[in-house]
Amino acid sequence: MAEILEDIFGRRIRLTDERIRHILNRHSYMADLWREVFETLREAEEIRRSNSDPLNVWLYHKWYYETVKGDKWVCVVVKIFPDDAYIITAYVTPEIEGGDPL
Repeated sequence: MAEILEDIFGRRIRLTDERIRHILNRHSYMADLWREVFETLREAEEIRRSNSDPLNVWLYHKWYYETVKGDKWVCVVVKIFPDDAYIITAYVTPEIEGGDPL
């Protein structure tokens, strides 16, 4: 089953149960940051193309003060195809990551 979210461009983004498990297994602190994940997609301050897959993977960033890891960027990584898009992972980071900005 998948939850459907919307990004800053109005694109529908899937968040599957499998990806939720992946995020929580790798970044357990994200359990307290789901609101921030949704906001980051809708209100991204910076979006970068992935260095490894610049055509299909975008990294959405939004700055948050006082996360469970301190003042950090929330990064949501999304795989984008012409007819589908889904969250790959999400985490916090001290710096904007990725390659070229959109």
